[in-house]
Amino acid sequence: MKRCPNRLGIIRFFGLALLVAGFLSAPFKTAQADVWTVSGVKVDVTAENAPQAKVIAIGEAQVLAFKRLVDRVVPAKSSAKLKNLKPESVGRLMASLSIESEQVAPKRYIAKLSVRFLQNKTKALFSQYGARFAEEQSEPVLIIPVWLTTEVADIWGKENPLRMALDGLDLEHALMPFMLPVGDDTDQAAITATDAIKGNWPKLEALQIRYGASSVIVMAAQPKSDASLRAVMFGRSPAGNVSFDETFAAEDLEAAASEAAYTLFMKAQDGWKNKHLKVFQRATKVTSANVLKIAVPLNSMAEWNVMRSRIQATTGVGRIDINALSASGAAISIAYGGSLAQLQNSFYQTGFSLQQSNGTWVLQKQ
Repeated sequence: MKRCPNRLGIIRFFGLALLVAGFLSAPFKTAQADVWTVSGVKVDVTAENAPQAKVIAIGEAQVLAFKRLVDRVVPAKSSAKLKNLKPESVGRLMASLSIESEQVAPKRYIAKLSVRFLQNKTKALFSQYGARFAEEQSEPVLIIPVWLTTEVADIWGKENPLRMALDGLDLEHALMPFMLPVGDDTDQAAITATDAIKGNWPKLEALQIRYGASSVIVMAAQPKSDASLRAVMFGRSPAGNVSFDETFAAEDLEAAASEAAYTLFMKAQDGWKNKHLKVFQRATKVTSANVLKIAVPLNSMAEWNVMRSRIQATTGVGRIDINALSASGAAISIAYGGSLAQLQNSFYQTGFSLQQSNGTWVLQKQ
């Protein structure tokens, strides 16, 4: 942590830094996240008994996950109306739910859940509400959070509420992923808060290269009162130049830092989303030339009703013919567009596994 005697002098560099351009960008490829899966959804519900609490919690998790998905793929100007969907409407979009961790008490259920949404059905719903979306993920961006006070200029420590606020966001699974430097001895020797504020691009680029990021952004905040701060973000992202300067007020500085971190993060995301917006288009009409006979194992007839709706919502699936049906399984024929590999991938995205077993194609939930 470095002391900085002239904080007002440093803040004047904000305007100068916004004009600095010309980054060295190192190519970096990372595994693409499953955009339509929202992980780490925390729920804590108390009810008359644990099973009831779990049912309520799952309903809440679906709604929370959907709101996060909307924030992830839909620009802010179109997201509000989608976030007001009724829980039952959201529930029909869910492909699968998995439990990352859980604690069960007699009348309480606490868990962290992962929710996967049906791509085709969710995109169709976006279309109904006139909302375009993006699903292509960019290369990651290194974010340098600087906290300025009259006493301290800090990037790395616990005295940096801006860093802590960013650390609480799901940076990794965003369409434009953000990375925070770990702040080890190498990082701290490579750059100071003053270097970052002044836009010392040789040092910023050296850190960018260390992390294999595509670009680097500086986000800085300086308190104006006990409950307000000025936040500045500048740099370059895969969507182009980034330049924001806003004031945030809340009940205290920690809350103001959280609001600033989230708002600036989402504004940076919108820059990427707005360049990659799509409109949902249904799969092209399929021909009877592509027909596949499939066995579908079942536990009940009720399960078939759920699976059938998800099969119909799968991209590329056209007509479904039921050749045989019982509580233990179904034999169906589907007409589909594209290749068999594309069909398998589409089923994977809607929560199914389509694999051949002893010469028979079998479709079952993952």
